[in-house]
Amino acid sequence: MNKRSGFTLIEVMIAVAVLALAGTAALKLALMAENTLAAVSDKEKLIDRVQEIKVGIQTQELSENNTQPDEEGFSWETKECTQEILGKDFGKLKLGEQTSEDVGSQLKWRELTVTDKKGRKLTVCMPAKDNIDGRQTEETDDMVQNSSESAASDDKK
Repeated sequence: MNKRSGFTLIEVMIAVAVLALAGTAALKLALMAENTLAAVSDKEKLIDRVQEIKVGIQTQELSENNTQPDEEGFSWETKECTQEILGKDFGKLKLGEQTSEDVGSQLKWRELTVTDKKGRKLTVCMPAKDNIDGRQTEETDDMVQNSSESAASDDKK
């Protein structure tokens, strides 16, 4: 009897082909992971920059619109938006011939759209200018008045 030791050429070729397929799949997976990581990093950078721009606009350190890309390649614009809430006549009372005044049946906001150097856009909502200016001014006046009243009452004690 003739005993064989070792593998035939066909067996070796099949093993090499299987290893080549496994190596190719691993390499493709590594490249996909690298591309995904880069995309997530770019998206996080865009989100961070949008937050910075939003704060800059709200504190009036930045302009409402910047159509020319800044040093980091970002441009932005804001747009005033309104939406009617619960119908045109909601909140109005009809008493005979007279109709009560509108009780603010519109929601107002601004949309901030930021575009990066690759053309990707992200849009976020911000309070409308008149909501910020009017309400904050009234709240600030009330806070100042209340704090001065409490300070005066503390002085009397």
